[in-house]
Amino acid sequence: MHIMSNRHAIVTLIVVIVTACMFAGGTCYGLWQDHRERLLLAYTDSVLESAITVWPEADLQEDKPYSDGFDGIDISFYQGYIRWNELYADSLRPRFIYIRVMGRAARTDTLYHHNLRCAQRLGIPVGSYVFYSHFLSVQEQFDKFVSMASKEKQDLRPMLDVESLSLLPDSDNTHLRDSVLLFAKKLTAHYGKAPLIYSSQNFYRDYLAPTMNKYPLWLANYSREPVVKGTRPILWQRSESGHVHGIYTSVDLDCFINGGNMKHLRLK
Repeated sequence: MHIMSNRHAIVTLIVVIVTACMFAGGTCYGLWQDHRERLLLAYTDSVLESAITVWPEADLQEDKPYSDGFDGIDISFYQGYIRWNELYADSLRPRFIYIRVMGRAARTDTLYHHNLRCAQRLGIPVGSYVFYSHFLSVQEQFDKFVSMASKEKQDLRPMLDVESLSLLPDSDNTHLRDSVLLFAKKLTAHYGKAPLIYSSQNFYRDYLAPTMNKYPLWLANYSREPVVKGTRPILWQRSESGHVHGIYTSVDLDCFINGGNMKHLRLK
């Protein structure tokens, strides 16, 4: 009982400090993002969720116009508490949402189940994604992912997120393509459809092509549509600083390209 009280006090203090920093300016907020995750992951889901419901209290991007020209968004607890009814009520609401299951250290995203329930309650098609990590084996990551993202609760095919932080330090990472391919094959067998492979344009070209070219690709490029020889990505992450109703932090904006559409994402 005393332990839980102390945890509530500490989490509340963290939230107060973070909120104060964010009102002081966006630079402070940027410095806090990574540190927040390390601090808050130490707490139970119930304690964390109660803290997140007060963070952020105000729209950190209120001075920016709302974004348009996107089809979907991808979220994690970096977005904090989402005002789902506000998001859904807007005419520019996303056509789909991908929700993070596991983060960079292969740790559970503590708002995954909450965000999944809220999106599906409003009828927004959802999919789940996992950040490929070198901290666990492919089998361990697969087992953890499917235990959380049950097939019955998914509207969309899964997504495998592979980025520079997926790399082993001080290694040539020759194993990466084989590991990602193995993970993708396991996801395909379990869900009945191949996963989307997400990465930045340049990272995909340098580390994953051509091994993963047969998979549906979702590539990030914040200046123009992604182009990688021998591929036709179906999704483009065009921004990491979108402003969407109901989300009081920046959010990734995603668009269909090359003829991609909702039928290419649907799991069922």
